[in-house]
Amino acid sequence: MHRIVMVVVVLLVDLMVVPAGLAGQNPSTSGFPSTPTCFEYPRELLGDWDEGSFGGGNCGSLKDERGNPRGTCQLPVDKLEPLLNARARAWIAFFDEPLSPRWTCVASNFLTSLGENYPMGLSVTPEAVLQRFEQSNWVRYIWVDGRPHPRAEERFYQGHSIGRMDGDVFVVETTNFTFDPDGFDDQSHIATSHMKKVIERYRSTGKESMDLEITVEDPIFLHAPFTWTYRFKRLGREWTNEWQCDPEVGLHHLYNSAFQRYPDDKMFEKYTDK
Repeated sequence: MHRIVMVVVVLLVDLMVVPAGLAGQNPSTSGFPSTPTCFEYPRELLGDWDEGSFGGGNCGSLKDERGNPRGTCQLPVDKLEPLLNARARAWIAFFDEPLSPRWTCVASNFLTSLGENYPMGLSVTPEAVLQRFEQSNWVRYIWVDGRPHPRAEERFYQGHSIGRMDGDVFVVETTNFTFDPDGFDDQSHIATSHMKKVIERYRSTGKESMDLEITVEDPIFLHAPFTWTYRFKRLGREWTNEWQCDPEVGLHHLYNSAFQRYPDDKMFEKYTDK
């Protein structure tokens, strides 16, 4: 397997003394080294990829606010449902469409983006593997320079990602999330919490193919971790290098199609066609 070697120069200053308390604020976990001198990334994983099966999962028994079956979920919800605890099921019953951030053009979380029929690309820098998504045209940074996750006080909608190699598998660990009403994907609307941890395992299965195994841990909403797999093919078309989204248009569409659960929701009055 061909690999790209990224070298990180570590400067050692003999007279510098790091307080023990400061050095221990961000301990490394899960086998992620704290001070690597190099990182080898498989060339086979570089380039543009297409999962190509939007709606290839299923929505299990989920229903929308009108009681209709949900469709086009990106993951196998029927296998996830037995792991949902009572809190998760209460959230599903509580959810209504205006809670989803997608209607105001917030980029899908990376779990949603990985399962949609939009391409993603992988490239490298000395500090990070860059994962670019066509959907919403944004870039995710997966740090490979040895930095640990930030302190628990720091939270991010897309989490904080660090990567390492496990043999020929590129392993990514993401933590430090915020609460997300569309935590698993923006079709099932199954929430995830600030305690979510995601492990991704990227493995080349040939010159034109790659497997991605995803495991989500979230003790707030799940009885046990949930794992599923996507299979990617090399992208066979050009990128759409522009993504246009207008929150006003999104809200207009939302409030002309959503079920109004709460009579005092003034947004319906503002955006519904008269």
